[in-house]
Amino acid sequence: NTWKVQWKKKGDAEFEEETVGTSRYVLGQLKPDTEYVVRLAAIRDGNEGEFREQEFRTEALTSDYAVITG
Repeated sequence: NTWKVQWKKKGDAEFEEETVGTSRYVLGQLKPDTEYVVRLAAIRDGNEGEFREQEFRTEALTSDYAVITG
């Protein structure tokens, strides 16, 4: 399967878009404490399915420095 992933800051007019060939995708360059809208559609045999949409908010920064966990 191939997937079309779209995302934008909530309230922005235009979506960023990426077509990927994996079921996992990491959105990079997101701003802290910001609301986003993400949409996902499957592409099968060249046909794009219906988008599913989800809203989320990134976490606020708790420090001026990077925090590494794990």
